[in-house]
Amino acid sequence: MTRQYGISPIVAGSIIASFGIGAVIAKPTLGWISDLLGVPRRKMSIACLFAFAATLLVFGMCSTTTQFYIVAPILGAFSYGYLPVLMAQVSDVSGKRFAGASAGWTNAIWQTGSAVSPLAVGHLYGSTHSFTLVLALLAIEPVIGMVAMLFVSRHIARE
Repeated sequence: MTRQYGISPIVAGSIIASFGIGAVIAKPTLGWISDLLGVPRRKMSIACLFAFAATLLVFGMCSTTTQFYIVAPILGAFSYGYLPVLMAQVSDVSGKRFAGASAGWTNAIWQTGSAVSPLAVGHLYGSTHSFTLVLALLAIEPVIGMVAMLFVSRHIARE
């Protein structure tokens, strides 16, 4: 944002803070909606991952401070909001006996992605200097997760 669009580092930091606010609000809210309304976790996970990928692409097309301020909290909501629903789904699938181990493995895999993504993003941005292309690359990850969710059994009983 600072290089490609000339946004000051202070404003860019404020935009990123709004991303964080969206994430903080969405995590408990989406988990609560799943529990309260009985929305199937699989469907909610798929919807969140789809929205995450779509919002990454929209964020990549932003070019003004106002656009970034509008899209950043929505991106934050979807980029972290799916996690409580996914963790609950993993616990449902694994059952009580393996809930801790499966949650741990899920977090380990998720953290691996968090470690690899900056390397891929840095390399791509260094090669192309394209903000839009970097966000498109990042959008591939939730799409892969969404496709994987399509193969998860629809008949998971909540315990």
